[in-house]
Amino acid sequence: MLRRARSIGLALAVLLGFSLAPRQATARRAIVVLDAGHGGSNLGAAGRAPAALEKRLTLAITKEVARLLEDRADVDVVLTRRDDRFITLRERVRLANKAGGDLFLSIHLNASPDHLQQGFETWIVSPEALDVDARAMRWGDGPTRPGVSEELAAMLDDVERGAALPRSAALAARMQARLGELRGVTRGRGVMQGSQDVLLGLGMPGALVEVGFIDHATEGEELLDPAVRSKIASALAQAIIDWLGPRTL
Repeated sequence: MLRRARSIGLALAVLLGFSLAPRQATARRAIVVLDAGHGGSNLGAAGRAPAALEKRLTLAITKEVARLLEDRADVDVVLTRRDDRFITLRERVRLANKAGGDLFLSIHLNASPDHLQQGFETWIVSPEALDVDARAMRWGDGPTRPGVSEELAAMLDDVERGAALPRSAALAARMQARLGELRGVTRGRGVMQGSQDVLLGLGMPGALVEVGFIDHATEGEELLDPAVRSKIASALAQAIIDWLGPRTL
């Protein structure tokens, strides 16, 4: 038991960069990974109009969020896709981890069987999904840890994923708050937890936001309006800025 406690303590020390010597805090640029849901042969949800395809609208919103964030001197943006191409969920995770992102946001549109539901919601990985997440890490999609033993790397992965959960929840709450200011709190469907595949294996806090229902008679039409999408993008960008706060090493 004592040996296990020491191992966990060592894992925490390595993860948090523990040092007895004081460290001078310096400003650093945040790395934000934005993921436009679907793409290529994966159309996503469809609305009533021919042009109302999730893959197209998510890309438009994501690019606008990226543009807004890139205007800031303290943020670097990485896009998992910049055009209409198919990228597997595992590839999206690999790209995010390779980039060393501070956060990951996957942007989607929703749909319902009866076409009557509307509103926005944000998803994060549930604690129950961490076992699945651990398997994703072992597939080689997790962050690399050069010079660290396999046992210690596994411990670090466990600690890192556990520590990311409350930060992911905070990011999701920011998303809901900013979208609520824009589209009305009554449209907010809340923060959900589940095994969203695109969030599994991430070495950083992450969330998946469903900004609206593309197949709803009213909301679907709104989402086709570039001005509405621009406002949604602005809300998402502001939520990310809120979450990031001051960045120091």
